[in-house]
Amino acid sequence: MINDLILITVLAVAITYFVEWSGLVNKFKRWLFYLRNYKTVKFRFYRIKPIDCSGCFTFWVTLITMICTGHNLLFSILYGLAGGGLATILAKHL
Repeated sequence: MINDLILITVLAVAITYFVEWSGLVNKFKRWLFYLRNYKTVKFRFYRIKPIDCSGCFTFWVTLITMICTGHNLLFSILYGLAGGGLATILAKHL
């Protein structure tokens, strides 16, 4: 139980850093936009769900991680919601 909470906290902090503060996701979106449009159109901001939202990304990664480690579906969803909520709080207040 405690190990799972520590894992959720580490995942939330790492994914929030990766999505919100590092800028790698925005660079990836810009590269993907230019790859699709071959630099013929000026860059427009668009979303790639669930990658560009730290709460959504943390939810899905936590859900998949908990299912792969042998937890049942209900607890995996609850852990995913806890991780997504923690990531959202981290993104807004830090």
